[in-house]
Amino acid sequence: FPVTILHRSGTQSGVSAIAQHFQLPIIATNTGGLTESLNPEIDIVIDQAEVSKIKSGLIKSKEITKNSNNSIIDNSVHLTWDSFTHKLEEFIKTLAK
Repeated sequence: FPVTILHRSGTQSGVSAIAQHFQLPIIATNTGGLTESLNPEIDIVIDQAEVSKIKSGLIKSKEITKNSNNSIIDNSVHLTWDSFTHKLEEFIKTLAK
């Protein structure tokens, strides 16, 4: 099941980072910065926290997850500290040139 993050206002959420770490899809409301770190291939963004939209998001998430489990794993690998430090080291090398 996806992690559902329903906010009326706000910026980013630590809940989304935890969900991505555990390779779980996310359904989130389009509020503030909540959607900035989501993967559009696997995560669902809904306009408002209404029952019909949440239900539609759950159905869509189930279909996506069934067809693209590898995308969730690929995205969680991209968001690791190892990946971050590797990219930072590569960036620093470009500054030294």
